[in-house]
Amino acid sequence: SAAAASGAKNDTREPADTETKEIARYCYEHGLITITAGTYNNVMRILVPLVITDEQFDEGLGVLEAALAAVADRKHAALSHA
Repeated sequence: SAAAASGAKNDTREPADTETKEIARYCYEHGLITITAGTYNNVMRILVPLVITDEQFDEGLGVLEAALAAVADRKHAALSHA
């Protein structure tokens, strides 16, 4: 089973490849292995084993949620200072 999310920069509709790499790096550093894919490397894939427990699944989603928030916060802070 695989889950994938595709990202585009909202204001320009350009692929959010840099942000995708940052999210993947955060996930890896916090124990969730993802891969980036797609023509523009703006797609994330999470390969979930069939035998995953609900607790493990929730933990992985928590890491992904934290990664998304961290990257969004950094981007918002950078735009605020520009």
